[in-house]
Amino acid sequence: MTARGRRYRRVAVAAASAVAMFSTGAVVALTAGGSDADASTSREAAVGAAWHGLWSGTSAKEDRRVLDELAGHGLTWVRLDVGWASVQPSGPGRLDAREVDRVRDAVAMAQERGLRVLGMFWLTPGWAGGESHAAPRDPGDYAAALARLAVAVPRVEAWEVWNEPNRAEFFASEDPAQYARLLRAAHDALEEAAPDVTVVMGGTAYNDATWIERALASGAAGHYDVMATHPYSAPSDMAPDVRGNGTRYTFRHLDAVRWAMQRHGDGDLPVWLTEVGWSTHRDRSGARPWERGVTEARQAQYSARVLRVVARDFPWVDVVFFYNAVDHDTGTTEQYDNYGLMRDDLSPKPVLGALAATVDR
Repeated sequence: MTARGRRYRRVAVAAASAVAMFSTGAVVALTAGGSDADASTSREAAVGAAWHGLWSGTSAKEDRRVLDELAGHGLTWVRLDVGWASVQPSGPGRLDAREVDRVRDAVAMAQERGLRVLGMFWLTPGWAGGESHAAPRDPGDYAAALARLAVAVPRVEAWEVWNEPNRAEFFASEDPAQYARLLRAAHDALEEAAPDVTVVMGGTAYNDATWIERALASGAAGHYDVMATHPYSAPSDMAPDVRGNGTRYTFRHLDAVRWAMQRHGDGDLPVWLTEVGWSTHRDRSGARPWERGVTEARQAQYSARVLRVVARDFPWVDVVFFYNAVDHDTGTTEQYDNYGLMRDDLSPKPVLGALAATVDR
């Protein structure tokens, strides 16, 4: 583990303690409360939300209102996705000053409300790889750009290296060895340029312990400060406190992620859940298991349960980011558009009150 990783672990644990889609068809059962974890280890994780503060179509006034609602309900982090293709569109070297200012302004807006910022850096510019969801031809280009951005926007406390690299939709090859090379390059560049920044391994879709194991074995081990995962469930209306069924499609398969870390010498590093959540929509006729929605009341119940399960059974999870801050219209499917903690008119859903009550207990 790096010196930065050791330093992060001490600080984050103290801070968190102080802060109050494919189905396998397997049958799962609700846990009967409790677990093998010692109750003395129970503590609350910090709570955040994914915030698309750099997407087009929203005003600064709307962004401020969103952040006010998040902070007012006890959340303490936001995850801000930043496109490499946007901040360095024309070639290696200097970053686009206007886009860097946009990132800086978004970060400042969050921090003015007491929200800490995790940046997620992805999307390859054409000059570096040809296709935005493909890995760059030279991982050093990505690493150099991220290091420049970390120096230019030093108030970002942590940077996540890509999004869901185990899915072709986000990382075209899905190759854990290729991702390990990208992570190593980014970690080493940040270690030199911005040694106080926390390096977060890109969160996998689901608790994909098998893919994570392969990435760690390919050289990722020891080259990150925080492991990340996106422990969505499949079917997508499944509760977070079901007994694990041995697959990546249950929330409790987090244990397998931890075991993979331990086998590669990273067992003392924390885990962040950089996305988790439930979509509030009515199921259409013939909806497939990964397309199922829940009611707003059920979204609130499940989200509060996440925090209780983490506090009781997974004390090494330091931060939970719910996806996402606001419903949006991507023109894709109801499922992807309705994960918000707020509706598209920015009115809070019941989930925000449930999170506030859980954080404050």
